[in-house]
Amino acid sequence: MENKTNVDAATINYQFTAIPTNFIYLMDSDCFKLFAILLQKETYWKNKNKLNDGYFIKSITELSEELGLKNRKDVHTIIEALYRKDIISVIVQAKKYNTAKFKLNWN
Repeated sequence: MENKTNVDAATINYQFTAIPTNFIYLMDSDCFKLFAILLQKETYWKNKNKLNDGYFIKSITELSEELGLKNRKDVHTIIEALYRKDIISVIVQAKKYNTAKFKLNWN
């Protein structure tokens, strides 16, 4: 009987974002989700050579939708938690449009 679960890695046509397992254990689920979203966006813009000094722009509204949180204050709290631990850097862009520049701190 043939084993159909073995898949040649070359045939996989999707991409993934690798996150160290120990890093996952250090965060609560909301911080982890936000970090994973930001890591994916950083990778996307890095591959297109569109990072500006390591920063990329993301709206709080988009993050709220991607995190499944209706209250933007909750999103700001999660951002602040990662910022205070120096995991990310944040520069507020336009309060009117609720956007910010984000950068992952790899050091």
